[in-house]
Amino acid sequence: MARYPARERLAHWFSQDGHPRRPALTPERADAAEQWISASHPRPERLAAEWQRPPRNTALVPAGCGWDAVALPCTLAAAASAELSFEQRADLEGTPLLCDLDSQLVYIPVAPRSADRWGDPAVTVLSHDDWLVMPHPRHPPTGHRAMWISLPDGSGRLADVRVLRLAVAQARARQRAPRPLVRAGYGVHCPGPVPPQRAAGCAEPGLR
Repeated sequence: MARYPARERLAHWFSQDGHPRRPALTPERADAAEQWISASHPRPERLAAEWQRPPRNTALVPAGCGWDAVALPCTLAAAASAELSFEQRADLEGTPLLCDLDSQLVYIPVAPRSADRWGDPAVTVLSHDDWLVMPHPRHPPTGHRAMWISLPDGSGRLADVRVLRLAVAQARARQRAPRPLVRAGYGVHCPGPVPPQRAAGCAEPGLR
């Protein structure tokens, strides 16, 4: 039987408002992450040289060999992570997760070719001929807003595409579901953010 960490030890990749969080860093985890990234690059010496170029401390690493990468909007990735069970979150511990704060995309490395038939317009898959910006595990980059959400632990584990697809599908279904009307005082309002135009299906204020 698999042994899972205590709930309080599980990493929280996103804050309650959906913003990605930086992981806790230990020397052992940083060493493991650096070794995993170096093994993913066909020319480790080039990787090391790019990482040493100040002030960015980032390098381009090719996808399509040891892994592909699934790119999700940050909001969708945060919503999908909320759909994961405790056991699924525990199984994802130690798998690499990256975020580009400029593009607001989360990149999740998965097994090569495993996400080829995803078929969701909100999801982009990076594979052969694609490159991913990876910050140095020890030194957050300056001038580039790429960041690690979860550092690889050196085990080589990657996220399970089947689990990701189910979580994303559940999150998108929840986002599309109509929100219930809430009566308050003398009016009817729609909970949550409402665009400037009156939301479809909401009664005009003042109706009872």
